[in-house]
Amino acid sequence: MSSAVRDLAEGEFVGRRDQQNNPLPSPQGVSDATEDWTLRNVLSAGSLLGKSCQGTLKLAGHGTELQEQGYKFGKHLALAWQACLDLEPFIAGSQYASGSMFNLTSAPVLFHLEHDPSLFTEIDKGVESVQNVDYDKVHSIVSKGPGISQTKQLQKEHSQKAMEVLQVFRESDARTALSNIIVAMGDL
Repeated sequence: MSSAVRDLAEGEFVGRRDQQNNPLPSPQGVSDATEDWTLRNVLSAGSLLGKSCQGTLKLAGHGTELQEQGYKFGKHLALAWQACLDLEPFIAGSQYASGSMFNLTSAPVLFHLEHDPSLFTEIDKGVESVQNVDYDKVHSIVSKGPGISQTKQLQKEHSQKAMEVLQVFRESDARTALSNIIVAMGDL
């Protein structure tokens, strides 16, 4: 668990930040949006859930191999959930209010920047404070680009990986409940 806390702290120092320490996409990180997004989110959430699952299996007396599968399950579940959260502002019918702030290092934004780096012109206005960014403009541009569909695919891939790892565990009510959570994420 201490290494999960270390990862969480390290995640606070990945990439560019405004003067209030809010994350901003890094131009050099956009060459591989998936890699940048995964690094940020494994450190900030995936490691914690993965290592919690791993630790639970260790406390229950399971072997190293099953513990490692628990880590993989938790990591992929956390990444699938984060992709769902990242999509929220861009999905029709969401609670997103026009002009509201959203995560500028979310998967849809990073994927769009990989496709069209000219969006950095607007995002770079947030170097002093992310409040200087025209979120309505960024939202409109990202909504028309490939980032939404790529994020849906990313969420699907991590959900599938979590489901595959889950099959390693014996059939039980707990496994069924976890499977149902994964399925429900796909319905969002």
